[in-house]
Amino acid sequence: MSTLIRHQRERSSVSVRELARRLDVSPATVQNYERAEAGGRIQLDTLRRVLGALDATVSVRVSAATNPRLERREERVALELHKKVAERLLRDTDATLAGVERVATEARSRVDPYTAGLLDEWMVLAGARDLPGLLHAMTSADHHSIDMRQVGPFNGVLSESERLDAIRRAR
Repeated sequence: MSTLIRHQRERSSVSVRELARRLDVSPATVQNYERAEAGGRIQLDTLRRVLGALDATVSVRVSAATNPRLERREERVALELHKKVAERLLRDTDATLAGVERVATEARSRVDPYTAGLLDEWMVLAGARDLPGLLHAMTSADHHSIDMRQVGPFNGVLSESERLDAIRRAR
């Protein structure tokens, strides 16, 4: 599978060894970065640093794919909260996903089968480090994403001030 790193490295005619020298890491580490990116497990900061060594940049914008018309305030609040979590996910994937399985497992025992299925989906996405899937569920306007956000297992990820700010934006 091609990655941004490998594509840019080959486009710039830079060998793995040369990129490793520029980053002051081993060639094996560069190969690990390429594998991590291909598997969706690379940290955004690492991707930016590696691409910067290749005179390239990456930018990420987190927003809903469409302009959702969410009728209920509760849905708007959940969207704003999850947008903040999505930003955090891109900055620090490991810390953001650290408690997902525990929170989802605890909640699962207290909910109906449909909601338990939604929690299972969060656990699968988080366990696979499926950033595109996670970001879709966090920011999209489709009915399934709206339902998933109602049971998002991200307790403790946002500070109180971040939560209050997101709630205020959900007018």
